[in-house]
Amino acid sequence: MFSSNGVRSTAFMPRRGTTSVFRVTGMDDVRVREIGNAVLTVKPPKARAELLAERVYASGLDLDPDNTPEFHANIIGWPPDTDKDKQKLLALELASVSTLKLHD
Repeated sequence: MFSSNGVRSTAFMPRRGTTSVFRVTGMDDVRVREIGNAVLTVKPPKARAELLAERVYASGLDLDPDNTPEFHANIIGWPPDTDKDKQKLLALELASVSTLKLHD
């Protein structure tokens, strides 16, 4: 499902209880793309969704900045996998307050 800004809610759905993200606030576009290309080596990303940490916290979720690899964090605190409907609602909420950034 797409939000009105083009970000898919599936981008935020947890896998094994977390959603993998990177903390890129203050980085220029070139650096963000370098990180994406380093992590996704088989198929470089075509786009990204940018989301402020405060929006994660406002949704009732949390961030765990494990820094493995550098700048990495996980969105945590998701409802259990047995409650996919609540997970989907939260993912849609995050998507709706995200910004889609297309890569050249």
